[in-house]
Amino acid sequence: MKNIIIKLILLFITISSAFACAADTSSAQQSSDCLQDAESSFREANNLIQTDSSKAMELYNKSILNFQKLIDDFGIKNKHLYYNIANAWLMQGNVGKAILNYRRAENLDSSSPDIVGNLNYARSLRTDRIPVPVEKKVLETLFFWHYDFSLKTRLAAAITFWWITCLLIATMIIIKKRPAPLLAVITISLLCTAAFSGSVAFDSFNNTNYGVVTADQTIARQGDGENYPVSYAEPLHSGTEFRLLEKRQDWMKIELGNGDTTWVSDNDVELI
Repeated sequence: MKNIIIKLILLFITISSAFACAADTSSAQQSSDCLQDAESSFREANNLIQTDSSKAMELYNKSILNFQKLIDDFGIKNKHLYYNIANAWLMQGNVGKAILNYRRAENLDSSSPDIVGNLNYARSLRTDRIPVPVEKKVLETLFFWHYDFSLKTRLAAAITFWWITCLLIATMIIIKKRPAPLLAVITISLLCTAAFSGSVAFDSFNNTNYGVVTADQTIARQGDGENYPVSYAEPLHSGTEFRLLEKRQDWMKIELGNGDTTWVSDNDVELI
């Protein structure tokens, strides 16, 4: 009787494993087909954009839906998907959605020249020209490693410089000498370790959310409701970026690039 129970358990495990393997294979095939459809639609749209713009727009939209399906349904999130989605939105003329997805791709790899270049181009197409404060430009220049490198790159750099420091200290202990050049290199390596580690720690504990206006335009108001007076004579337009300060029901309090704060409907914006 005991042997029969053991055999049944083993049979159950074998069947379960087979079903799990089949499900994984099926999911992988479906995601692969979805990716091929998305890329094929995008390429075809590029070929038709000059001769049949209406059909090209349909294909760009199909491409976006398939790329987005990979993210939403299959849980695949990488810089390439967001970058391709952004490119398709840009070709459709939707600056807000393009910037939103370029920013999402940038969060995963801020050192990619393609992502940064296309993001800057999309920003140049915005209607709203909100100047960046001098203080922010100075900070971005002084702490370039924090703004120019991805989190993964900064973490790898911190670990690398830490091991270099340890090896150099170990070398100094072994040779029982403290030559000035070696001390200088150790000091520099320690400073680099601290800089990259601090940058990683800041991002890890920083819960600030950023977003983009994705509607054609949104009316900014002085409070969280349509009964409040408007903040500006003109509405904010697609592609305007902001930092989220507070959320109340269907409204968001945001901070623009120049430091101004205002309220907008959450139907007109999306968070990165």
